[in-house]
Amino acid sequence: MYPLPEHFVQLSRDLGMPEYGAPYFPEPVVKDDVLAAHLKQVFDVLEVSDNPLQRETLVYSALSSLMLRHGQSRLYAAPAKASEQALSQVKSFLDEYATWNVTLAELAQLAGMSPFGLVRAFSKAFGLPPHAYQIQVRLKRARTMLKHGLPLADVAVESGFHDQSHLHRHFKKAMGITPGQYVKASRH
Repeated sequence: MYPLPEHFVQLSRDLGMPEYGAPYFPEPVVKDDVLAAHLKQVFDVLEVSDNPLQRETLVYSALSSLMLRHGQSRLYAAPAKASEQALSQVKSFLDEYATWNVTLAELAQLAGMSPFGLVRAFSKAFGLPPHAYQIQVRLKRARTMLKHGLPLADVAVESGFHDQSHLHRHFKKAMGITPGQYVKASRH
């Protein structure tokens, strides 16, 4: 991963500190187990996920953490300011258009906020970042379709997942059982 200085300049703006521009990192290598775990998660997701909202959110969050934790200026993110109406609008959009592959930048524009601010404010208001909320909405739709007896491959596509294995992976992680097991259990 090779973030450009422009990415950090934008992050500084998003964090409410445009005067800092691109940060200076005094140490070429840092030992930070928390950030290392965060970066591992980013790379794992980038390898398997085609969800732009999830990908952008994780990359954005990792770069923000790097900048806040190890940049020369030791920035502190200002509290996210968001109106209830703006956050409700984003939530409603995700509810209505859960199958769309919307980007974090598009949601931030809808809310009139920075991407970083949106992720923080949405997480605080609803307990999940936007991409995780989107996955939960997709899973809810999938459960409804499964109860109606639709084929698993159709359910995956119609609920916004890339394919059947993508649905299977998220379903099992969230529910603790596979979609097939869910169908059998819901019949009884």
